[in-house]
Amino acid sequence: MIENEFQGLKNRFNDYVNSFRSSSGILHPMMQLKLDHSARVATEARDIAAELGWSENDILLAEAIGLFHDVGRFSQYQEFKTYYDPKSVNHGERGYDVLIESGWLDGLAVEERDYILESVHYHNCHTVPDDLSHDSNRFVKLVRDADKLDIFFVLNNAIKEDSLKNEPGIIWNLPRDVPPSSMILDDLRNRRQASYEHVKSQADFCLLQLCWIYDLNYVPTIRKVAAREIVDRIAATLPTGVELYDAVRHLKDFLRETI
Repeated sequence: MIENEFQGLKNRFNDYVNSFRSSSGILHPMMQLKLDHSARVATEARDIAAELGWSENDILLAEAIGLFHDVGRFSQYQEFKTYYDPKSVNHGERGYDVLIESGWLDGLAVEERDYILESVHYHNCHTVPDDLSHDSNRFVKLVRDADKLDIFFVLNNAIKEDSLKNEPGIIWNLPRDVPPSSMILDDLRNRRQASYEHVKSQADFCLLQLCWIYDLNYVPTIRKVAAREIVDRIAATLPTGVELYDAVRHLKDFLRETI
């Protein structure tokens, strides 16, 4: 991918998002949240790719994938008024469909088109499919890392500013002040990825995010998690307890060992 191709894709993305604005030019706050998120994930993806020493073409491609990864969220929210996939649509599959139907990628090299489509399609899967090509796999894993980095930021910022009271949809309207699930805490202790279907509270949502750290793919991403003190920031929102303390301690040990 070259710079003018990237700029063309960026313009098409912005035109698409603008189609969801009201007659007065206002984007719904939940859609604005996703627009801002997409821009930050694009930056995170670009920075990780650069730290990994990828080529300039691949860095631009990574940035484009970061921008497009949640393109399915806009029609999802318009249609269902939620970002909770189990009660609406799989937003990765919806994003794949948007890109196919729009024809935005038709001018790209076939391989680059496939990397973008597969990355958008699989960025939110519980695990990455085994049958992807080597290059598709590295792009899918990169956008998954970049996405997680910004979701950490979004959640912590929302909790810090107490904006969840006004926009509880950020965490699917989950109840506060409910103890965490023993099942998800067990997943964290055993370095397993927790399932969204077991998330019943804000505490569960935060624990699930801590589990994500064991699923990060690239060392530059893990360094960012450590430097931003993400584990401490998320853990500070959770009820205290010996089991949680031990799980968090093991997670910090993992970070130190990895970087």
